[in-house]
Amino acid sequence: GSFLSLDPRKKFCSQDKVSDVAWDPLSLAYALDPPADSLLSQYGIVLDAGSSHTSMFVYKWPADKENDTGIVGQHSSCDVQGGGISSYADNPSGAGQSLVECLEQALRDVPKERHAGTPLYLGATAGMRLLNPEASATVLAAVTRTLTQYPFDFRGARILSGQDEGVFGWVTANYLLENFIKGTLGAMDLGGASTQITFETAIPAEDPANEVQLRLYGQHYRVYTHSFLCYGRDQVLQRLLASALQVPLHPSPPHLREGAEQMESSAPEQRVEVTMPTGLYS
Repeated sequence: GSFLSLDPRKKFCSQDKVSDVAWDPLSLAYALDPPADSLLSQYGIVLDAGSSHTSMFVYKWPADKENDTGIVGQHSSCDVQGGGISSYADNPSGAGQSLVECLEQALRDVPKERHAGTPLYLGATAGMRLLNPEASATVLAAVTRTLTQYPFDFRGARILSGQDEGVFGWVTANYLLENFIKGTLGAMDLGGASTQITFETAIPAEDPANEVQLRLYGQHYRVYTHSFLCYGRDQVLQRLLASALQVPLHPSPPHLREGAEQMESSAPEQRVEVTMPTGLYS
């Protein structure tokens, strides 16, 4: 398995590295009269490139932390128009262009003087894992070209593994529920192209690839995680549609099959209408 460690003195939602402050005259002077820049807010931008759509989130946290901890809040968000970046496999440049409207919003949402110090990330999920390596690399390259044209501190665009998705979702859910002090719960993340199941376990996983060792707030956690590619919402609906189109119109018991076939031959032409559920693509 793999190992992830988070400093127990910090909330892991901030990536800033702040050194320990000893009680010497210099640190005391800092506490009494902090630099003006430390009173400003810091920002971070994350592009969540899912299989069916991409969302942009702008986060904000105080530069001057309390107890070495930065509490991150969502400052603004933007839904990218159109499908996910994986839908641009035949038109890679369109993947980058689709992000422009939201990136322009980010320019307005983040103060200009903070642009250069604002990290910008893009993480893609199962939709990109379904593409062949050449196609996914071409799409990521096109997206990278667009993102590097903006004045932010671009930290990279990458495809998350199924293990990453599962563990990040599990940590997020239990952090928001404050379960790391009460006892953790399992998490199931139903995405568009995959489903992740993740939970804490005392038993080693049979497959080491499904086990992750975490250290959170000074505690060790053994976590089982597995990603089921092609078992997301959109993929299941596609299989449901394909299955519905293959079902016989009037299946008959074997002993009536001959008579039923004669009846069907003289019946008017039948047509199958498949109605897909609404509201599942939001």
